[in-house]
Amino acid sequence: MDDHDPRPKRAPKELWLSRNCTDNKYGSLAQERQILEMIVLGAPLAATLNRLCSVIDIEIGDVVSVVSLADEEGVHFCAKAQTAMQVGLTLFSSTDILSRSRTLLGTLEIYGCDPRLPTALETQVIQRVARLTAIALQRYKDAEELERASRNSPNSLDNDEPEPPPFIN
Repeated sequence: MDDHDPRPKRAPKELWLSRNCTDNKYGSLAQERQILEMIVLGAPLAATLNRLCSVIDIEIGDVVSVVSLADEEGVHFCAKAQTAMQVGLTLFSSTDILSRSRTLLGTLEIYGCDPRLPTALETQVIQRVARLTAIALQRYKDAEELERASRNSPNSLDNDEPEPPPFIN
């Protein structure tokens, strides 16, 4: 190998991991801030949930996470769990996502390649993501309810009939 190679030298994977583990605390805070910004700025729900699932998938590794939304009656269907088991994945963790009024908004399901339970550190990551997911789902639900209420309001700007102009005497 030439000593004058212009490409930058990479640190071995072990060194890279140990260096980034010390920065993980600040990286997690930055990720949380970015996700909260997505929620506040009204990013599409699917994009926010994908980002949250990616955080878990990367932080824990060898897992696949999914957020399943509750239907109108608050019933969760287990089709994803059955599909995951058919391809050889096992349930790693399942967390209910509850609204402020304690109704079911959805579930955060995590499937892994190997049957095992989450470690204490992994449980903390799951709980943090579950809280952010609850915030995202609650905001989305609140926005839907506000939009529905504004459409049904007699003072709505979207009425088909224009208001007659006021008469000036």
